[in-house]
Amino acid sequence: MGPEQIRAIRQFKRMTQTEFGAELGLSARAVRQWEAGINRVTRERAAQILRTFDVAPESLLPECEPSPLRSRVLNLVMAVPDDKIQLAYDFVRAFVVGCVIQPEEPRKR
Repeated sequence: MGPEQIRAIRQFKRMTQTEFGAELGLSARAVRQWEAGINRVTRERAAQILRTFDVAPESLLPECEPSPLRSRVLNLVMAVPDDKIQLAYDFVRAFVVGCVIQPEEPRKR
């Protein structure tokens, strides 16, 4: 979740940085630093923002058409702690590749 997305969510909710931060248990300074790109939002915090402000994860991906499966996958990924994200990524990639690229049929002798 980038600075523009955080600002867009906050402005859509018509909140000040102070109000937005208070809803998350944070200071206005933390929100300012996110919006300025000084600090990055962790996955856990991004998931909290999505839940707190009732934002659908797929809405952050405008180039993708919304789908129930995409929404479920994004929700699952957002729930993964930062230290386990590579493992989750590898699992999802293996699953998608396994579904898209079918194994070769065994050759008949």
